Amino acid sequence: MIVLDIPTLFVSYVICSITLVVLLLVSYRNERPASVALWMAWLTLKASGLILYALRGQISPWLSIVLANVLLTGALSCALGAMQTFFQRPIRAALLAAPVAASVLITVFWLDTPFPRIQSINALLVLQCAMVALAIMRGRPTGDLTSLFVSVPFAVNAAAIAARSVSIALEPEYHLLTSNAPQTATFLMLLITQIASSFGFVLMLRERAEGEIKNMALHDSLTGCLNRRSYELIVQKELARTSRGGAVISLQRMDIARCKQGTDAFGHAAG
Repeated sequence: MIVLDIPTLFVSYVICSITLVVLLLVSYRNERPASVALWMAWLTLKASGLILYALRGQISPWLSIVLANVLLTGALSCALGAMQTFFQRPIRAALLAAPVAASVLITVFWLDTPFPRIQSINALLVLQCAMVALAIMRGRPTGDLTSLFVSVPFAVNAAAIAARSVSIALEPEYHLLTSNAPQTATFLMLLITQIASSFGFVLMLRERAEGEIKNMALHDSLTGCLNRRSYELIVQKELARTSRGGAVISLQRMDIARCKQGTDAFGHAAG
């Protein structure tokens, strides 16, 4: 396998994260859904954690190890929160806070013992990635392919981190910016999946917005019933179907008597 320069890939990954945050910030500058804010937090915290982790040996280990891992686990908690919010499910604060608390305990307890610390944190990150992918699949409508752009990258990330754990076990002398085949594969995978997952998330937001606009265009805002445009579309569809098959179609019209009296007595909303 071709080994690429890891520092260059690392810088590209961080720049990609910052660019995605800026694009989301500009795109949703007027009105920003909670899910978008959490997704931006996921990208920002992840990039910040990796930067601190890359500075290991140059800054305090409390920053490059403890705080870096807190930011990484916090980032994935934000990603899980973004999906829970998008699919309108309640956010369990304890579920989001538990990985962050666990990362603090792991890094503090094994601050001077790299191997068990790294392997434990990797196991925690794999679990979090799997939880995000599962949350997306649970909320995914039947037949929806767009959400796969988000769920599959998180599943792939989980597999990449697990593979990284195996490579660390085989090569204990490990640093984030070491240029070798496993690191090249990991960073390429992270870069591709980050772009794919953010693209998929934006598509999910767009499809939901289009669905809401379509719903408003075809339904009465007060009663939720089909409006005139809906009936016209249904009639056109049925006429086209009968013209192809030669069937007979009928249309029935109903009128509610004395509706005005009810409106006058109880108001327009009740009427």
